[in-house]
Amino acid sequence: MDCRHGHRDRLRKRFESSGLSGFHSHEIVELLLTYAVPRRDVKEQAHALIDAFGSISATIDADGESVAAKAGLGPGTGRFFSLIREVVRMYIAKKFEPEPLDIEMCREKAAENWAKFWVLRLGGESVNYLEVAFLDGTYAVKLDAVERFTVDRAKSDPTVPREILSEVLRRKCSTIILCHNHPDGSQLPSEHDERFTGAVTIYMQTVGVRILDHIIIAGNCAFSTAEQREIVKNETLPGENL
Repeated sequence: MDCRHGHRDRLRKRFESSGLSGFHSHEIVELLLTYAVPRRDVKEQAHALIDAFGSISATIDADGESVAAKAGLGPGTGRFFSLIREVVRMYIAKKFEPEPLDIEMCREKAAENWAKFWVLRLGGESVNYLEVAFLDGTYAVKLDAVERFTVDRAKSDPTVPREILSEVLRRKCSTIILCHNHPDGSQLPSEHDERFTGAVTIYMQTVGVRILDHIIIAGNCAFSTAEQREIVKNETLPGENL
C-alpha cells in the first residue's frame, strides 16, 4: 500500500474509533481534504490552510476561491469547503429552530438557547470574538440575527458600542444579547468585559433597548454575567481550536 494512502486510512480510522478527540486542527483539515482530493498527500495543504486562516472555523468561513488558492488545489476543493459551511449553517439553524412556546417562556429560555448556539460556534475558537444577537419578538436563535466583532477591536475602538446602536436602529429590535469567548478557558468576566458591557448599556438606554445578557464562552461552557452562573455545559464539543 502507498504510504500516503496508509496515512489517509489511519486518519480515518482514528476518527471512526474516537471521533475528533486528540486531533490537531491541521489533522482535522487534512481529514476533510482526503474526501475532497483523492489519491494525493494533503498534509502540506492542510497546514497551509490553518497557517493562512488561523483555525478550522475560519477556514470553513472563507470563500471557496480563497481556500482553493491557499491550498494550491483546484476549484472543487473550494466548493467542498463551501458545502461544509452551508451544511453547518443549516444544521445550526435547524438545531435551534424556535420552540412552540409563549412569549414569556421564550424570553426566559432565550439566554440559555443562545448560549448553546455560541458554545457550538465559538467554543473551539483560538481567537477572541465579540458577537451580538439582535432579537426579534420571538427571541429565537437565528443566524441572520448575529453580527461579529473582534474583541481586540472592541478594546481599542470606542466606536463599537455606537456601531451596535446603529445596528439596533437598523433592525428595529428591542433586545440584544452580547457574547464573547475566552480562549484561555476562564469563565469569569474581566474588568474590561464589565466596562464594555457598561458602555454598551449606556448606549442602549438612550433608545430603550434591553441587554438580556452578556454571555462568556469558555471551551464547552457558557457563563451568564446576568445571572453570574454557568448556564450551559456541552460535554460533546470537539477538541482543539475549531
